[in-house]
Amino acid sequence: MARPPAKRRSTKAKAARPSAAPPVARPVAPVSLDTLASSPAGPGLAVPSPVSLNHEVREFRSTADTIAIGDLSIRKNFADRVMVLFAIANVGVLIGLGFIFWQDCSQLAAGHIRPADRIIDGQVIMALLGATTIQLGTVIYTITRAIFPTGAAPKGTGGGQ
Repeated sequence: MARPPAKRRSTKAKAARPSAAPPVARPVAPVSLDTLASSPAGPGLAVPSPVSLNHEVREFRSTADTIAIGDLSIRKNFADRVMVLFAIANVGVLIGLGFIFWQDCSQLAAGHIRPADRIIDGQVIMALLGATTIQLGTVIYTITRAIFPTGAAPKGTGGGQ
């Protein structure tokens, strides 16, 4: 009599079968009731430990990410320096304008000049306001272009080729 062929066990059945060794339980440190009662989180509550993913994030940071972070700090430094320069320049203009205004007032009081001959009149004020507006717009445009640069134009979009 012929024997029937033996059934082959699938690999899925092996994977689904539980392992022979039981899992090992880790011992838990005993906690006294006094420790729980004096917890800053309240009586009977344990204080959770802080969770930090800094190490894991550094592990997955690429070289391009590291360069981008350094590039960002350089751009921020540039923006801060341009704003300080802008403020210093405008404060210098205001100090100069205050000195000229003082000269105008002292010469008018002494009778050396007529009111029509004053240095600071409406046209000077309008010119300073216009120049300050243009200067502020230029500074903001420059900082924006430095912090958010535009990429190169894709091929085939013009550019003389």
